[in-house]
Amino acid sequence: MAIYITGDTHGGNDEQKLYDENFPNYENCTKDDYLIVLGDWGYMFRYNPSGVENDDEFLGVDDEDLRSELVLERKRLYNITNKNYTTLVLLGNHDNYDRIDSLPVINMFGGKVRKFNDKVFILMRGEVYDIEGYKFFAFSGAYSLDKAYRTPKKTWWEQEECTSEEEEYALKNLSKQNNKVDFILTHTCSESTLKYLLQIKCCFIEHYDNQNRFFEKIKQNINYKYWFMGHMHQDYRLNEKEFLVYNKVLNLDQIQKQDEEIPYERFTFK
Repeated sequence: MAIYITGDTHGGNDEQKLYDENFPNYENCTKDDYLIVLGDWGYMFRYNPSGVENDDEFLGVDDEDLRSELVLERKRLYNITNKNYTTLVLLGNHDNYDRIDSLPVINMFGGKVRKFNDKVFILMRGEVYDIEGYKFFAFSGAYSLDKAYRTPKKTWWEQEECTSEEEEYALKNLSKQNNKVDFILTHTCSESTLKYLLQIKCCFIEHYDNQNRFFEKIKQNINYKYWFMGHMHQDYRLNEKEFLVYNKVLNLDQIQKQDEEIPYERFTFK
């Protein structure tokens, strides 16, 4: 059993990493191996006016062009997720929250998840999970700098930005763990990390939002070993604890065993 972590997949536009040399072991995985996607999953992105997700033909959608797009998207979803391993999805700021929020909630790993099928589960905001003996804190979402150019409820969803209630829920769950977890999974990063990324020209996001500030509180008050985040489209070990992940598929056990060999820079670690 193994746990793998990768970055944004954008509904298939960035899925090649799940087949190539970055993930050489994928064919040997089983359902007891897990691939965690760090946001902007994008496989249920298109607007679905029917509100029905259990019909792979989307017969309730009258617009034929849209229905064709939805059917193609569903085929791509099955293609990428009908693998031997189980996919655990953290949502980002390019995910259709309305569609995903329609999926049933079940208990799994000691927390709540949304279930698409037996091989795909959505990690929910503010939950702490026990996976293979490790404690994972998951907090989805990020602010979209491009939201002015997107259409509410069709290409942009307000749920991408966390609420104060969700922050309180997360802090309560962390308190139950004595404010100590093994790993943190997010799409975006803390305010201080974002400032550092600007300094090293690893990103150009100059907008600090409530989520960045909330993550700063997490960074300063929670005991954790590693923090994995997507969003920046970079593969970079920033410091002892923080990893940006995009095209790489990281094996969590290997990361821990070879920790001292991984430099604080853009990495080519496999």
